Amino acid sequence: MGNPIVIGIDAGGTMTDTILVDQDGHFKIGKSATTPKNEAEGFLASAEDAADAWGISLESLFSGVNVVLYSGTGMLNTLLSRTGRRLGLITTKGLEDMILMGRGLQAWADYSYADRLHAVTHHHPDPLVPRRRTHGVTERIDQFGDIVLPLYEHEVSAAAKKLIADKVEAICIMTIFSHVNPVHEKRIAEICRAEVDKAGADIIVYTSHEVRPVIREQSRLNSVLIEAYATSRGRKQLKGIEDVSKKYGFKYGVQTLLSFGGLTSINHPRLHETMISGPIGGILGAAYVGKLIGNDSLICSDMGGTSFDMGVITRGQTRIENEPLMDRFKLNVPTLHLDTIGAGAGMILKVDPLTKKVSLGPESAGSDPGPICFDRGGTEPTIADCDAILGRLNPYYFLGGKVVLQVEKARRAFQEKCSDILGVGVEEAAEGMIDMLESDA
Repeated sequence: MGNPIVIGIDAGGTMTDTILVDQDGHFKIGKSATTPKNEAEGFLASAEDAADAWGISLESLFSGVNVVLYSGTGMLNTLLSRTGRRLGLITTKGLEDMILMGRGLQAWADYSYADRLHAVTHHHPDPLVPRRRTHGVTERIDQFGDIVLPLYEHEVSAAAKKLIADKVEAICIMTIFSHVNPVHEKRIAEICRAEVDKAGADIIVYTSHEVRPVIREQSRLNSVLIEAYATSRGRKQLKGIEDVSKKYGFKYGVQTLLSFGGLTSINHPRLHETMISGPIGGILGAAYVGKLIGNDSLICSDMGGTSFDMGVITRGQTRIENEPLMDRFKLNVPTLHLDTIGAGAGMILKVDPLTKKVSLGPESAGSDPGPICFDRGGTEPTIADCDAILGRLNPYYFLGGKVVLQVEKARRAFQEKCSDILGVGVEEAAEGMIDMLESDA
């Protein structure tokens, strides 16, 4: 085999996978635990595992490749587990409750048919910005882009000062019809940045006309909120991966996948368009494999530690959605059709001691601290612990034997926090929770 020319990375919430490919199509794979605090560490460990399988050093690997392609769901996992930035919102007066009201389709998205029959159990998506950090300001631009009401700048200054005092990490701005005429959004951003500078705060200001200048204010608002909420950490992680690649001799820039299947630099200004780059790469790969085996209609799925993703390929084609749903949020981002739910092996299991109601997630144990059976400090039972308890995982050959699963430790914690409360045996409770996960998927 010749030297690899492509490094492909898929960083999930729990594991990071690397594939090396040479010019003739020969390949080797590597795997390592994801390191959420610094994904570059997990990437380097995974790349080293693949390089060892190829029989070359990291220096020889990185200095010889032409492409390093990153894909993953780190930003999506940030959204699913609600661990993103602390946001504030300034919008047109009268639209302050838009986040809570949502759209009818968005409000019932991802609910099963049974749940839709019982409105009493209905739960709107948790807002990324609570009502107390949402401020309306007087202004109005009509559908033709004409100013109907001038911007009341003193209201903007007051709102910005309140958000700064509330210690937000980012301020989002969305005014109605800003995609036609963004003059008010631009001025609001100028005032906010001036107030931020005056306060000496470290706050980034986002405007909807820069992130997604298209019609429909609800999905435009969702897009700017998710860009502000989830991509900051992702951008920093991607820069770390590029830095460590160049440290070992890589000569070019790291690339990632857009939601509609194209390639882009990690410096892409609208990074939320790459939020599901891992599953998108999976769909493209499945379509290619389908051509090789002579089957042009496929269903492909990806279950990780945090999310479960599914795509469909029909007659060799993948459908593109202009307003996809992402964790029950409608976005204005062209995306290969993909269904994603928070249902991964790392989902934390909870049982209410009073009602005995079982909840799956949305939090995920990830790889740090990880499931209890990983013995890395995790204390909350997960689906992976259920799999270990039921013997579905080989405790002595997990991650190629690099991790020995502590099944008894997981069993004791699961019994205390789940099965004893439910009043059933450990195995019965574990199997029931896996059944719940599979029925959701």
